[in-house]
Amino acid sequence: MTKVKDLHDKWMKSGEYRKAHEALASEFALAHAVIEARVTAGLTQEQLAQRMKVGGWPQQAFHPNAGTIGRRNRDAFKDHLRAGRPR
Repeated sequence: MTKVKDLHDKWMKSGEYRKAHEALASEFALAHAVIEARVTAGLTQEQLAQRMKVGGWPQQAFHPNAGTIGRRNRDAFKDHLRAGRPR
């Protein structure tokens, strides 16, 4: 079975792939931050989706801007954050 990391490393040798990947760097960083906050808060993806009021995200099409995601995450994690630190 091929690992995703191995495929990514192989594809990064392609200028077109690398350029597209780099163009999405901020979205990857946001996704990483959301995942890290979700795990730290002890939430499942389904629980996070319910708190963000987005239904079956990520399965459903949901393409808001970063501001919308930020506000929904702030609301979803408000019980788990105090002064910017997990409780």
